[in-house]
This record gives sequence, structure tokens and C-alpha cells, in this order.
Amino acid sequence: MDMDDRNTSLINGIEGQGQLLIAALSASISGIVITDWLQNDNPIIFCNSAFEEMTGFSQDEILGKNCRFLQAENRDQIGRFKLQEALSAGTECHVELANYRKDGTMFYNELYIAPIKNHHGIVTHYIGIQNDITVRKQKEISLELELNLQKQKDEFTNLASHELRTPITSLRATLQLINRIIKEKQIEDERLIELAQNAERHTKKLGSLVDDLLITTILPNEELALNKTVFSFSDVLDGCCNHISLNGTHTVEKAGDMKVKICADQHKIDQVMINLLNNAVKFAPNSKNIIIGVEQINSFIKISVTDKGIGIADKNIAFIFERFKKVDNGQHSQSGLGMGLYVCSEIIKRHGGEIGVYSTLGQGSSFWFTIPTTA
Repeated sequence: MDMDDRNTSLINGIEGQGQLLIAALSASISGIVITDWLQNDNPIIFCNSAFEEMTGFSQDEILGKNCRFLQAENRDQIGRFKLQEALSAGTECHVELANYRKDGTMFYNELYIAPIKNHHGIVTHYIGIQNDITVRKQKEISLELELNLQKQKDEFTNLASHELRTPITSLRATLQLINRIIKEKQIEDERLIELAQNAERHTKKLGSLVDDLLITTILPNEELALNKTVFSFSDVLDGCCNHISLNGTHTVEKAGDMKVKICADQHKIDQVMINLLNNAVKFAPNSKNIIIGVEQINSFIKISVTDKGIGIADKNIAFIFERFKKVDNGQHSQSGLGMGLYVCSEIIKRHGGEIGVYSTLGQGSSFWFTIPTTA
């Protein structure tokens, strides 16, 4: 008796099945087995050629066995327990299992089982459709490992950047103060003047590098986790305005209720404010006054940072919040990655707010954002 004849005799016990079904199952490119639920240990009574090819076992080695033989000793699998529950309940099931071929090599098996019932509604058999998804699974595992490594790297970079930012900011403010004292006292030691100026310049570059490291950990395809709390906006200002005050080149004017309560991630709002204030100082060197405004608009707080600097051309406003965009205004060469305003935009959007800018070339700019007052 050849293979087709044996399959025919084995499958005849399933009610309502015939030669057409046998031919269809045998021709399928997916591995297919049928098990007899009414027999002890639910043995395989039919398998097609695709299943033999996928597992490396012959039909004689497969028929009469329970499908668990493909799991070898690897029994502690979540998919296996899910499969057992479905069999006991008489329901369909879709799982992924680590299986083993005859030569011992492992492959990932995507298995779908469905019960076959007689006219009394009693489960008599199960049909299992199986596909080798090893290539796809290996790619998924590789991608998951890559993402985990990237996440760990970003977490370390983020932590290191935050730890470095405070001492660098203080160091920079101290060097600015030293240079101002040198100028006011009219100290003429050229060597001292050169060293102090070089120290301030390199500290500034180091601060920009730390900021770039911090913001590059926030990528568009990653979830930006928010640790929201209710706090006073003045708590943010106390920290982000210190370096401007110590510098002495600009003054910060406040308009509105700085003690207003907002519900947000305080650290990330601090990051937004530092970025906007640094830009105001950078692009308004001859305008000594920076205005921070707070305004209540329904259930939102609108916060603005306004300067009387060089302003932004209309053609640049359209993409100023895009990733890696730097505005060429012809007066200042920009260092950094062009990520600052993009990150600000992402932070505010994740909070459910909006961000924008009003600007007139040659007259100054006002960057603004809104934050909900409640969660």
C-alpha cells in the first residue's frame, strides 16, 4: 500500500471527509496533521508530505505518536501550556513552539489547531496546520536584542548627560563670572586672560555636546515615557534661569502667575525651557531682556519665551521644529545636531499640548507652548 492509500484508510474515520479533502491536505505547502482525540494520547493519524519535509521524519515514524515528540526535552514553553488548555477545552488555538527535526536541529513552528466535531457536537479529531517560521523568528529575536541594546545605551547616555549637565552649567557660569571680573578689574595679564577665555569657550562647547547627547536619546520611533506630577511652574524657572542670571549678559522678566500649577513631567518641561531660553540668549545677543510669559487659556497654560533679537525668516518658520533642521540666518553659525526644537516639540505633543513661534525678522521671536493643567 502506497502513502496515499494509507492516508486514505487512516482518514476515513472522520465524518464527512472524502477524497477531495485528502487531496487538498496532501497538496498543501503547510505541514498538516490530523490527530484522533478519541484514542489514548491523541495520536497522529494523518500527515502530509510538507510535514515530513519540515520535520525530517517519515510518515512511518510520525503516525501513532503524539505531536509532543517534536518538542524533545524542551517542554517548558508558554505555547505548549496554551495548546494543552485549548485541547482540553475543545477550542481553536494559535501558538509558536520551538520544535526539533529528526537531525536534532531546532526550528520555530507556527501551529494552528482546530477541533473536528461529529454530528453530536463531540470533538473526535484535531487538525493542525504548521509552518516553519524560523527565519522570521530569528529576525524578530535579533531585532529585539538590538532594540534592548539601543535602549540600554540610550538610558546610560541620558543618565550620564543629566549628571554632567549641572556641574558643567555651574562651571560655565563661574568662568563667565571670572572673565567679567578680569574685564572689570582691567587685569592685564595676557596669559591669564587667554586661559580664562579658552576655558569658557571649551566649557561652552562641552555643554553643547552634553545637550546633544541628551536629546539624541529621544527618537521618533520610541515611546517617550512621561512621569507626570502636579507642580508649580516657578519650580521649573528657579533652575533653568540660574545660568542666565549668573552670566549677567541678559535679564529675565516674568509676566503672569509663575506659581500656576501644571500637570506634566517636570524634568522634561525643564528641558524645554532650558532649550528655549538658551536659544533666546544665543539669537538675541544685543537684546538684554528676555520675557517669560504665563497665560491661562481654558484648561491649558500657555508659556512663552520672548526676545528682541534677530528673528526668524518666514521661509524657516515652516520647518523650524523638524528633526535635524538648523536655521541659517546669515549671522550665527549653529553647532549641534539640530535636534533641540524637535525634541521640545515631541515633549509638548506627548503632553497633549501645542508648540509654535511668532517671529518678525529683525525684531525678535516668541516661542510658546501649551500644557494641560490636569492629567
